[in-house]
Amino acid sequence: MKLLIFLLILAGCFSVFSCERSVSFHVKNAEPKLVVEATIENNEAPLVFLSKSIDFFSQISPDILQNSFVHGAEVYVSNGTLTHKLKEYSVSFGNRYFIYYYTTDSSNLATAFKGQLDHPYSLKIVTAGKEYTANTTIPKITKQIDA
Repeated sequence: MKLLIFLLILAGCFSVFSCERSVSFHVKNAEPKLVVEATIENNEAPLVFLSKSIDFFSQISPDILQNSFVHGAEVYVSNGTLTHKLKEYSVSFGNRYFIYYYTTDSSNLATAFKGQLDHPYSLKIVTAGKEYTANTTIPKITKQIDA
């Protein structure tokens, strides 16, 4: 009981003597960075979305999002044997808004491939005078049904 009374008095003291301090900071506008969202799944074609980053504190509108897509990049995907240059496509959402993405170039199917389990892949992107690379593997399915 004495401990409870002591804790109540202590809490009251903190609430009476607490202080508030104003904190201000200045955020610098950073140069936009390349944002890459790339997937390759089992028995599916590679799919890559490229955009530019948007400032954290900026207002977001459909026009800003529309202008954040990166166009004209050279995007290559390799499975170690074949290297395929992806093509940029767009999907209209009406009202002059589109989503842009890169995937298999249907006019050049000689080097096209789909993802396979337990297979390594590499991605190379060339845009705005810079080169970006990444590697991944589609893992094996190791889940088993409990008996």
